[in-house]
Amino acid sequence: MAETIASNVVTGEADRRPTVAATPSWTETVNSTDIISDADIHAWNGVIRILSDNQILLTADETQNYHRRVSRIISRAGAEHAAHFTLEFDAHFETVQIHSLKIVRDGQEIEHANADSIQLLRREKNFDRLIFDGRLTASFLIPDVREGDIVDVSFTIRNENPILCSRWSGWFEFDPYFPWATTHFRLLSPPTTGIKLRAFNAAPQPTERTLDSNKEWIWTWSARARVYPEDLCVPWQILHPCVQLSEIPSWGDIAEFLSGYYQDTKIPNEIKDEVCRIAETFRTPGDQATAWLRFVQKNLRYSAAAMINGGVIPRPLQTILASRFGDCKDATRFYLAGARELGLDVCAALVSTTNGLGLNDILPSLGAFDHCIVRLRVDGVSYWLDPTIPDQGGTLSSSYPPVTGWGLPLSKEARGLERIADRPAPHILHTEDKLEVGPRFGSPAVWTRDIEFSNLFADRIRHLAASSGSAALSRFMLEDAKRHWGNVSEVLPLQLEDEPERNAVRITALYKVNDLWIRNGEGGDISLKVPDFRFLDEIAPLRATHGRKSDIYLGRPRKLTQRFEIVLPKDWHWNNFQFSKELSCLSYSVRAVLEGRRSLIISRSLSVDSASLTAAECSDYGELTDVIGRNVIQIAAKERRDVIKPLKSSLWWLLPRKASVIVTAVVLIAIIRGAVSFFAQQQQSNSSQTHRLINSTPANKFSYEKEVWQRISSVLVYPERDTNDCTTRTTIVQFELNDSGNVTSAMVRQSSGDTSVDRAAMQAIYHAQAYPRRPQGVDNTPLLVPLTFVPKPGFSCSQ
Repeated sequence: MAETIASNVVTGEADRRPTVAATPSWTETVNSTDIISDADIHAWNGVIRILSDNQILLTADETQNYHRRVSRIISRAGAEHAAHFTLEFDAHFETVQIHSLKIVRDGQEIEHANADSIQLLRREKNFDRLIFDGRLTASFLIPDVREGDIVDVSFTIRNENPILCSRWSGWFEFDPYFPWATTHFRLLSPPTTGIKLRAFNAAPQPTERTLDSNKEWIWTWSARARVYPEDLCVPWQILHPCVQLSEIPSWGDIAEFLSGYYQDTKIPNEIKDEVCRIAETFRTPGDQATAWLRFVQKNLRYSAAAMINGGVIPRPLQTILASRFGDCKDATRFYLAGARELGLDVCAALVSTTNGLGLNDILPSLGAFDHCIVRLRVDGVSYWLDPTIPDQGGTLSSSYPPVTGWGLPLSKEARGLERIADRPAPHILHTEDKLEVGPRFGSPAVWTRDIEFSNLFADRIRHLAASSGSAALSRFMLEDAKRHWGNVSEVLPLQLEDEPERNAVRITALYKVNDLWIRNGEGGDISLKVPDFRFLDEIAPLRATHGRKSDIYLGRPRKLTQRFEIVLPKDWHWNNFQFSKELSCLSYSVRAVLEGRRSLIISRSLSVDSASLTAAECSDYGELTDVIGRNVIQIAAKERRDVIKPLKSSLWWLLPRKASVIVTAVVLIAIIRGAVSFFAQQQQSNSSQTHRLINSTPANKFSYEKEVWQRISSVLVYPERDTNDCTTRTTIVQFELNDSGNVTSAMVRQSSGDTSVDRAAMQAIYHAQAYPRRPQGVDNTPLLVPLTFVPKPGFSCSQ
């Protein structure tokens, strides 16, 4: 959409328009009729790619790039693709000459090159990112292209870029993924340029010779097989055959050339007051650097207009301040001016946001960089600051470097690339979730989320809230919550707490979740699933792990943790489990434990300690991503009349169905046989069981020193000892039993001493009759331990 909005036809300025001209005399024609092509190898998008011919002439004033492409049409889709000829160029220092746009049909050549039919478009592909490069697109539709035709196009781009005194650098790439049947590269260069070459991944060796005043190199490569690209490749590793060429002697030459554009010694009065305020308020260099960084980030809008000087030179400081917008180079120049006024040791630095870790492996090239930041030196330590990051928090020591790998400081003292120091993986996200499940199948659950974003994540959330408002942030969080369960609604407005010093943003949200439980067919089986989307997003799976050759890209080092508490409606049965896997620079763990009777605690942790993982660990990585992808905690339950009930045991339900039936039958038989045996023994022993009265309290005066059992028909014999005079006496109680073995009547036949003992014996017999299985005392405490009378401490015989 943004590309369509930014596209328009460029009119006027005839010097910008491509012209039609003859093929330059310095080129050599490559015969394409003898090239053998294979549809299975060289077919792509409906065409067979026959020849890619690229020839470059380096002179003192300009660079000429000649290109020729020959393809055979094998389908209607291929005709549509090949008929649309397009090429991009920078009209500020490049001109285009079209040599041929012809069709070869049945041996006849039909030429369609016509300058008047070429449209000139300005598309601005990065319009939505506020990046304007001014590049133009020449577009031409070749008429009447048919299946079986050969389309042969050729053109030359002349480059007069004055940057680095027209020192050229570039790449010759041999594409094994969508190969041409023949790829041809030719380079002509004066011997005095001192051009350097570096080959990668078994690139073909060139043939060299001297022609007139130039030195010639020729590379020819014929693809005999197609290579399918691996996924998650690290961006800084060069994986296909290619050759790099560069006329730039060293990285220091680039730094020396560009450093002069960042040496402002005077700052306008409109920002000098702010610099003085910072100098008075903050005393340490680190605090001053951070305060000035926040001012620049807040007061300079980002917008890149890289339409002059190749987009590598910043605008004048006065122009930047007057417009109050700029790109990374402008923001860096703005920051350096104020920082030097504060007496800070700073300089600009070129970096790569994607290929930083591979810069030290290639030849010096200005095209290796895509970003400009600040290098600050405090007490001999380098800090890397990005003035274009909006709404950034944290201090100098807590801020994480905006890029990784290597950077090129733009100072006259710089001799080359400088390694950006690695730091421990920052803890960027911690989530505390609590889900309170209702008692019924249709009951809504209450979900409380407490999320802390730190470091880079905090910057993004803070920027989203500042630029789009709290409503947009609430929608963002709600959509994230709906990934877990679809029917989620917000109960209370989202609460945001910002801690800029610590660079942390804390969000608290309260949601209601409906349709939490899922029916698993018939029979009342239901389940609650707790998925793991956050960690699945962080670690992408591989399409294939066998024969992996390239390292696996993991992204920036980071750590994420989560604690998810599920409060269940009843006491629950759960088999605790834990899984963890640790690779050389990647570790993951998950643990689900039942705390108490109703709280299921799910803990997850992911730690990425490096940006890449070696190819040798691809199998372990595949197993880990497979576990994360299937890591859905499932809680099984039963539903009876809309009421949720736990399963008896998780292990029980893991048994096969037939085994469960057999085990159930065996258990029931054992219970029945045990009950029958128990009651039979009870009937036989009730008539002769001896009861023992134990008095363990001083209030009774009587206590038993040892067990005394005496079976005399239906008579209870109580040997007693007087704790006062140490004499022994006996109470005999005679009772009668019915056919069921229960006591029907009792009579004290002999007694000596206090009659309160007789009353205690009578109470014991009464409760033995009333509660034959689980007898209780007069005050509801255990009194009979099968057929044995045991009064509770404090029992009074006078009762």
